[in-house]
Amino acid sequence: MSMKRATLRPVDRVARFLSQPNPSHYTSSSLSARGVSTLAMLAFILLAPWSHGMPEALLRACPGDGGTCPELVSSGRCPAHTRQAEARRGSATSRGYNYHWSHVFRPLFSRMLIAAGIAPVCGAALPGGPAMADSQCKAAGRLVADHLHLDHDPPLRPEERHDRRSVEDPLRVGWLCTTCHNARTRRQMNAGVV
Repeated sequence: MSMKRATLRPVDRVARFLSQPNPSHYTSSSLSARGVSTLAMLAFILLAPWSHGMPEALLRACPGDGGTCPELVSSGRCPAHTRQAEARRGSATSRGYNYHWSHVFRPLFSRMLIAAGIAPVCGAALPGGPAMADSQCKAAGRLVADHLHLDHDPPLRPEERHDRRSVEDPLRVGWLCTTCHNARTRRQMNAGVV
């Protein structure tokens, strides 16, 4: 009596192969040598319950100390250099953003935009104001009106931070969503501008 060998789908082959002891040392070449296609491997990895669909970020050196920090991070800086950067930057109040900025100027700026026929969305600024080139939303044609930050362009100089007229100059600010604002701030911090 001959035994018929069951035909396994490629995804099942990967599952069986990886369920063996210590599957972490297996490579794509050892899987393909066992008849598992690249597409099946990819499907299994993306559909596996432990992968959540995204691979882990590669570790890189922390950019602190001019790139000489020995700590490895997946993004940003190591905790020590993050604390140093935040201490250098100072609090929002020390940077000139006080109660008047938050509760009077921000709503006033939105009303000024609306009066000029401009929607208060990411990338919006008054005519004659900054171009808001850092708004990826504006560049992509998306109208994002949630979680907006007023951003100075050009950034305030240290001597301007305590001058309310400079901080609240409507021709020097524009709205950026959280994502665009964080990206701009990160670029400025890495460049040493803020």
